[in-house]
Amino acid sequence: YNIEKYTDINDYPEGIQDENYYSYLWIPVKLK
Repeated sequence: YNIEKYTDINDYPEGIQDENYYSYLWIPVKLK
């Protein structure tokens, strides 16, 4: 899957290093 920004990661700086936030911040483009 290609990955696309789902929301502004600047709002969730900790999410970049936290796998628990990864799926919340990013979505697979292939779903389209």
